[in-house]
Amino acid sequence: MNIIKKQWDEMLNRGTMPLFEMELKDDQYLLVDLALTDEGVEFSFDSEDLPVSFDGDIETIHSNRYLLPFDEYVESLDSYLELISENLSEGYLFPNDLMA
Repeated sequence: MNIIKKQWDEMLNRGTMPLFEMELKDDQYLLVDLALTDEGVEFSFDSEDLPVSFDGDIETIHSNRYLLPFDEYVESLDSYLELISENLSEGYLFPNDLMA
């Protein structure tokens, strides 16, 4: 956790905002807010009540808020962010025909 926290702080200190902006159809964008917690990386977005289906690694906290728990063997923030991005693409954007 300390390594991930350090990477998170370095990201913020570089001026990187903790969010994804994913391009959708019709020049629209999906904004995904990210937060680091003691349990893992939380993310939230407006699903517009469309179905969401993520892999078993991602837990639902409540509607439109999710958690990717820390894995003791993963020490790269980028790995967590890539997994979240892949799940958003494969479990929300593609199935709902939202990809640009």
